[in-house]
Amino acid sequence: MGQAPQQFNWPDAALIISAQLLIVLAIGFSWQTLQAVILPVVRPEMPEITGELNDLQTVFTTPEGRPLLLSGYVVDSRMQSDETVTASLVWEGEGPTLEPYTVFVHVVDAQGNLVAQQDNWPVEGLWPTTCWRPGEEVVDTYTIDLPQELPPGTYSLLAGVYGGLNAERLVTQDGQDTLHLGQFSVGQ
Repeated sequence: MGQAPQQFNWPDAALIISAQLLIVLAIGFSWQTLQAVILPVVRPEMPEITGELNDLQTVFTTPEGRPLLLSGYVVDSRMQSDETVTASLVWEGEGPTLEPYTVFVHVVDAQGNLVAQQDNWPVEGLWPTTCWRPGEEVVDTYTIDLPQELPPGTYSLLAGVYGGLNAERLVTQDGQDTLHLGQFSVGQ
């Protein structure tokens, strides 16, 4: 005579299925990059603009078609004792973007070589583009320390925007990925 067939054990089967599901989830999460953006709860106080505002109406367009309007800027290139250059960018929000975008302000020499920079989310990282509100004015100030060994000469200040996920630069309505804010002299 043969053996009696075994009866199916539901609690053991549920335990095995649960363990397999946990393994699949663990493998799935380890293969995908987790990305998170911490959104501020309170809008930060915008810095005051000092100096003469240079009017602009330059639009950087995101891949999803959201315009980032740079409406003006102020550059304070007076060399101070700590040798810094300050640029305040004035943005007008059309609403939040799907991903956070990083704004850059670069100092380049006459040959186009990068000599100093500051890259961060707007308002010192406190108000990313994912938080911008329609019609909002965002004042974004960058203070760039110049290298002590910087040779005398004329330097240019450039600004632009790039994606937080792929670092691809956004372009303006005329196809440029960098905006020239002006020039200043060092040691002349």
